[in-house]
Amino acid sequence: MTEIFDHMIEGEKLGPLVRSIRVHAGGSMAAFVEHANLNSLPVDQLGYTTIEGRPYRVSEFETDVKKKFVGSRAAGLFITHLTAIKRLEAANPSVRESRPEQSKKPIQWLEFDEATELNISSLFERIFGLKLVLNRLAGDKLRLHVCKEHYPTTATGISRETVARLARLPQLERQGDGMRSFAGLMLSLLVNSRRVVLIDEPEAFLHPPQIRKLADVIARDTPEQTQIIVATHSDEFVRGLLDASGNRVAVARIDRKRDDSTVVSVLDSGQITNLWIDPLLRTSDVLSALFHEAAIICEGESDARFFRALLDAVTTEQRRPDIRFYHFGGKDKVSGIAKALKLVSVPVIAVVDIDVLSDKTKFLSLFSTMGGNPSEVEKEVTLLVTKVQSKRLESSATEIALDLERIAAESRKGDSNTDQSRKQIAEIGKSSSPWQRVKEDGYRGFADADLVNAFEKICVASEAVGLLILKEGELEGFCRGFSRKNKAEWLASVLQLDLEEDERFADARSFAASLLRVVAQVIDHPPQISSGSVAP
Repeated sequence: MTEIFDHMIEGEKLGPLVRSIRVHAGGSMAAFVEHANLNSLPVDQLGYTTIEGRPYRVSEFETDVKKKFVGSRAAGLFITHLTAIKRLEAANPSVRESRPEQSKKPIQWLEFDEATELNISSLFERIFGLKLVLNRLAGDKLRLHVCKEHYPTTATGISRETVARLARLPQLERQGDGMRSFAGLMLSLLVNSRRVVLIDEPEAFLHPPQIRKLADVIARDTPEQTQIIVATHSDEFVRGLLDASGNRVAVARIDRKRDDSTVVSVLDSGQITNLWIDPLLRTSDVLSALFHEAAIICEGESDARFFRALLDAVTTEQRRPDIRFYHFGGKDKVSGIAKALKLVSVPVIAVVDIDVLSDKTKFLSLFSTMGGNPSEVEKEVTLLVTKVQSKRLESSATEIALDLERIAAESRKGDSNTDQSRKQIAEIGKSSSPWQRVKEDGYRGFADADLVNAFEKICVASEAVGLLILKEGELEGFCRGFSRKNKAEWLASVLQLDLEEDERFADARSFAASLLRVVAQVIDHPPQISSGSVAP
């Protein structure tokens, strides 16, 4: 924001974040001059006004625009930069002026605009549950107060008691920075606003629910002809904007690389609208990935919790990337979420169970979304699907023994009745589906050198684009000493153990090292969505 503003007002050189700015002026020169005159008051006897703290002769506006608008004082009549400090200062008490044309600050203009005062008060109440009132009865000072009910502040019909009660109301400048910042922002946006407004971190000082309401106010209640450019670190603010007015919002993600280069990815309003109709995106916190170096998508909550705990337990001397785990209730959602995040250049890593290979079309589609060319692995996937589907794999002796021991223990404790135990024992005797057995046994369940080689080739190609297939079959394969009938119970038991030192988690730690390596690789060289076709 500072780069944009300094370039527009001072003509400062752009960089490193902003490479170019294009200014488009709509309307005639006469309309521009009229706008300048209306928004530059007061003017002193020599025809000078003050813009961004410096004198400017309004009569030179037309000449400046024709000569060089960007970098001239004239630009200050159309653009403003609302930093946190400026927002706080805008709501401070001010000396009152006797005539509107002498007003310099928004709070001074507000004295002569009761309709806008009531509007700002209503917006303030929407967020904080209190009204905002301008005290016009405090002598030569204008001061904002907060209260639960509206107080008339114009001279007509005012009693001494009303004046005294107004003076006793809590003063805005003595409230928290959240209230002060919001009031200053609304004053700056709704009273004598500029056509282009730059806002730095509007979410500062506010709680998450208030941030979302603030975004709604900015989207719905500010003038449509005002272009607002916001720098934010809040996914709540982004979601609030999209919910309120997604068709008017463009999102740009700025990513600073390790070599100090900057990459900017932009989603225009049309792309935003298409994405935001997806209920999963609207109701999840996936947009928070915009503010992380990478997103790791898992199939379920237990997967995300285990891998997060595993990475926390792995000791590394190097800085670990800022990553965020997400889960969406199954592998079918992974492709859509990955595609959405890739559109805004969020590096994406997906961790999936081995049975992701059971459906050739879906896997190749996911592989393509992650950035792979389906033709690289189509032959191997076809071989796996064909061979595995032709098998009927029986339960291993170890699995049967563990399940029988669990059922016996539950019966001894009285946790299950005879009928339940019989049903559970009967289920053990049934043959599993081929892919279910592979999922339980891991890649060893392929039991065929050609299949293992095909699987290894698929894994190598998949890791290159940020797609990790669990060789152990599924999460529970990392520790087979606990029953796998209930994933939540398995996770609770495993998290009680020493993930960093316990020998039973050697394979898990090896996977964690691979995961971190793939994360670093995807961050440095993000694969793009492949345009390769997927054969049925």
